[in-house]
Amino acid sequence: MPGVDMLLAAWPAAGRNGGIARMKATLARPDMVLIDDSLANIEAYKGRHGPVIPVPRPWNPLHSLTHRAAEVVRRELERLVEREAEDDS
Repeated sequence: MPGVDMLLAAWPAAGRNGGIARMKATLARPDMVLIDDSLANIEAYKGRHGPVIPVPRPWNPLHSLTHRAAEVVRRELERLVEREAEDDS
């Protein structure tokens, strides 16, 4: 998969600390976060009770935030981490 090769070249830790799969919903667990730009992947993953962070892109409902995609993802990830910390206390 060319996209996977490009991702791993830019972010080698993704191969060690994450999962890359075509059928992402099969990986869904409460402790695995899906970060994706596809509504179909997001809905399937949520249907299996996995937490998701939608990535703003021109083709999805968050298209107006595309220019701030990294900031949006970072903010949502921080919220998930904070919620997890609150649940642990």
